[in-house]
Amino acid sequence: RRRSPRIWRRGAPGARGARARCAGRFAGRGAPSGLPSWRVVAPSRVFSRGRAAATERERCQLVAVGAHASAMELDAPGDVVITDLSDAMSFGAELVEPAVRDRSANARGAESPARGDELVLVIHGLNSHCRNPNVRALAVGLAKRGARALTFDLPGYGSCDGSFWDVRGQWGGAAKSLARIRRVLSHPAVRGEAFAIVGSSMGGALAIFAANELMDAGEHDITRVVLVNPLMRMKTRFPTAVLLGLFILSRVPVLDKLEVSARPSDRKDGDKDMDFDEAGQAQCDADDTTWRGGVSLLSGLELYRLTRVNGDGDATEVSVDRCALARTMRRVPTTLLTGAMDDVIPPATSIGRFDAAIGAGGCTEGCARYGFDRAGHSLTLQSRREVFFDLAAGSKPPEEEEEEEEKEEVEKEEQE
Repeated sequence: RRRSPRIWRRGAPGARGARARCAGRFAGRGAPSGLPSWRVVAPSRVFSRGRAAATERERCQLVAVGAHASAMELDAPGDVVITDLSDAMSFGAELVEPAVRDRSANARGAESPARGDELVLVIHGLNSHCRNPNVRALAVGLAKRGARALTFDLPGYGSCDGSFWDVRGQWGGAAKSLARIRRVLSHPAVRGEAFAIVGSSMGGALAIFAANELMDAGEHDITRVVLVNPLMRMKTRFPTAVLLGLFILSRVPVLDKLEVSARPSDRKDGDKDMDFDEAGQAQCDADDTTWRGGVSLLSGLELYRLTRVNGDGDATEVSVDRCALARTMRRVPTTLLTGAMDDVIPPATSIGRFDAAIGAGGCTEGCARYGFDRAGHSLTLQSRREVFFDLAAGSKPPEEEEEEEEKEEVEKEEQE
């Protein structure tokens, strides 16, 4: 079998039957930075007759995948239909759906949206918006895989109105974001449908928060959650008294816009080991709607508040009982996708919290994590973005499917 760049995977015990039973064995060294260490075990050893049941630590595997072209597809006429929902929502929103040729429409064969298998709510990250090339490419990739991707602008980004309550470049916070999520889900095109959530970076933290809030209220049926390099803790920690003082300052005009952190960047100039798509980054740089400033004082404090609600800290600081991620994993299948070379949000915290939840037990079947060993913060800006789209859509890497088939064949032979 042809081997190429690698993906690291860990699955929950019992997740979708054999899907979580993986072929790796703990080695303790040689792994990409920020991830546990595993070594490849030959299939003949993994699936040998009479092999004892895998332990929890052994339910891991190294998967090799092929590289893909680097051009980000922001539209796919004939394959997808993009519907602008902004007028009905009063903020930026789009529905990207699979297209079907309606021959009865007119002589030219107009395109109309086909009913996809799954509705996916996409939550973008800090400084982004629903039409940002990163977000649009993900939405198109999901639609080409049969899903209906619903994207929208978080408060303060994209097509914000610039009013006192929607200041451009200032994230409005978790409560306002949740209200906007409820509103976009009330659109007639998607109202009442079960849906999955895909959240990236800050959007990953929001995905955890929103999923728990919506399930607590019993308002929606959430099928699964996908977290892409999610924000789990702030790099700088402040005592409560300092936070209170900063919160008061953030309510003072002008001071609320004070830049406390530079704009996050995924680019590592001169790093030849990192799989980074410069052409895709150029597409993002050409987007004028993306906020190009840094993180304001008010936005930073709202981010701090969100991480505190979700359980701010690594696995040694946050118990499973207080971890919002663990709570989500116990209620709905959750997938964690990380880039090992992510310096914006190092993956160690999210991986540690995920593994702690798995170790504590009680997680829903279908929980799994995958890591891209040469990718950074944006999994769209890499050569293997199509694999990322497959995982976000709920598929598995081809090698994992092949190994499951091999195992099923061996089990069938043993039964015979």
